[in-house]
Amino acid sequence: MPSPNSSLKSRFYVILIGIALGLLALAIKEMVSTPSEKPVSSISHLQR
Repeated sequence: MPSPNSSLKSRFYVILIGIALGLLALAIKEMVSTPSEKPVSSISHLQR
Protein backbone atom coordinates (compact mmCIF):
# COMPACT_ATOMS: atom_id res chain seq x y z
CA MET A 1 0.00 0.00 0.00
CA PRO A 2 1.56 3.33 -1.04
CA SER A 3 1.85 6.04 1.57
CA PRO A 4 -0.74 8.86 1.31
CA ASN A 5 2.09 11.39 0.99
CA SER A 6 3.41 9.88 -2.26
CA SER A 7 -0.07 9.60 -3.79
CA LEU A 8 -0.74 13.23 -2.91
CA LYS A 9 2.54 14.26 -4.54
CA SER A 10 1.79 12.30 -7.72
CA ARG A 11 -1.67 13.89 -7.91
CA PHE A 12 -0.05 17.32 -7.54
CA TYR A 13 2.30 16.55 -10.44
CA VAL A 14 -0.61 15.38 -12.62
CA ILE A 15 -2.49 18.63 -11.94
CA LEU A 16 0.66 20.66 -12.60
CA ILE A 17 1.25 18.90 -15.94
CA GLY A 18 -2.40 19.41 -16.88
CA ILE A 19 -2.16 23.15 -16.22
CA ALA A 20 1.08 23.37 -18.20
CA LEU A 21 -0.49 21.58 -21.17
CA GLY A 22 -3.52 23.87 -20.99
CA LEU A 23 -1.34 26.99 -21.02
CA LEU A 24 0.69 25.57 -23.93
CA ALA A 25 -2.50 24.88 -25.89
CA LEU A 26 -3.72 28.43 -25.23
CA ALA A 27 -0.39 29.88 -26.37
CA ILE A 28 -0.48 27.86 -29.60
CA LYS A 29 -4.12 28.85 -30.23
CA GLU A 30 -3.18 32.50 -29.62
CA MET A 31 -0.25 32.20 -32.06
CA VAL A 32 -2.43 30.64 -34.76
CA SER A 33 -5.36 33.05 -34.32
CA THR A 34 -3.16 36.17 -34.71
CA PRO A 35 -0.90 35.47 -37.72
CA SER A 36 -0.70 39.17 -38.64
CA GLU A 37 1.44 39.94 -35.56
CA LYS A 38 3.83 37.02 -36.09
CA PRO A 39 6.32 36.49 -38.94
CA VAL A 40 4.88 34.21 -41.60
CA SER A 41 8.03 32.06 -41.65
CA SER A 42 7.61 30.96 -38.01
CA ILE A 43 3.95 29.98 -38.56
CA SER A 44 4.72 27.95 -41.69
CA HIS A 45 7.55 26.28 -39.75
CA LEU A 46 5.12 25.30 -36.96
CA GLN A 47 2.55 23.85 -39.37
CA ARG A 48 5.15 21.73 -41.20
